[in-house]
Amino acid sequence: MSIATITFGENVLALEDLNRYAPKSTFEHDTLRFLKEWCSGASTFKMKTSGSTGKPSDIILTRHQMEASAKASIKAFGLKSGDPIHLCLNTNFIAGKMMLVRAVTGQMNIIAEEPKNIPERIDDTIRFTALVPLQLEGLLKNGTTITTLNKLKAIIVGGAPVNELLVEKLQSLICPVYATFGMTETATHIALCKLNGSDKSEFYRTLEGVEIGMDQRKCLTISAPMTNYKTIVTNDKVRIVNNREFEWLGRWDNIINSGGIKIQVEQVEKIVAHYFKREKINQRFFVGPMKDNKLGQKMILCLEGSQASSLLNSSLLISLKSFLPAYHTPKEMFFIKKFAETPTGKIDRKKTLSIIS
Repeated sequence: MSIATITFGENVLALEDLNRYAPKSTFEHDTLRFLKEWCSGASTFKMKTSGSTGKPSDIILTRHQMEASAKASIKAFGLKSGDPIHLCLNTNFIAGKMMLVRAVTGQMNIIAEEPKNIPERIDDTIRFTALVPLQLEGLLKNGTTITTLNKLKAIIVGGAPVNELLVEKLQSLICPVYATFGMTETATHIALCKLNGSDKSEFYRTLEGVEIGMDQRKCLTISAPMTNYKTIVTNDKVRIVNNREFEWLGRWDNIINSGGIKIQVEQVEKIVAHYFKREKINQRFFVGPMKDNKLGQKMILCLEGSQASSLLNSSLLISLKSFLPAYHTPKEMFFIKKFAETPTGKIDRKKTLSIIS
């Protein structure tokens, strides 16, 4: 199978034209390099992990794994041969590469553009796109019409948590929007969480053929065609709802031990996000650990931007105390002009915390 076309700017290329086209940017070069490798029939592919939970590393995925992932997604989103799909992700990483594999597998047309905060190539013809939350936020702010977005069969959002203010804005869309759960080792997502509509959910639902379980830490285990039926043991703490659904609770390695009290970072962030939504605060933040002589570790709140330009001040911590469980209020608050990010645009917590310390 082959893609019908790939479009860079005004250049519409058929598969046989790929070797004759001179890429005009690093993005075009990387995209074409992977497409040529895939279409050559290669059986294995070296992938870079994003580095969001540690140092970036290389792993090997098989063609079978990636095709299995693509077929499951095509079926889940009702994509058809000839559908135009939009690519605005870094094709050096799995999310961007898998958009290309879906197109090849499903014989769909790719409309490709340089990754940017506000994509420009989504129009009435596009039927599917994958975005990070910042891009989706940018589209909604930039006046991309609801009518245009509603012509898509689906939008998937990954790479970072979707905040409550953005979820609220998504309720005006008829087009289904899904948060994704997955990793490089599973060839992108193995489960989806519906963010809008009457069937909006708090739970992730697995794609067809995915088996889930928990280890002794209550972390998710995954076995599926996209893992070559090997069991992947994650560091993601979950609550299993049934054999197809689970609630994501946070990362096992994101627990702060403060004076003997074990605090799950993501659960605190969820409550803070709810408070920010109520107060109409649209500012990136995270909570993290800092060394403390008395407690061992203390929890701090990190906010992006300068304090002078923020509506927030020290009274925020006092206000949050009434929302958070006992011993779960951050001890200090820090403003960082710009959060450090991984190559895929996720907040690099460790690097950002090193700026403070």
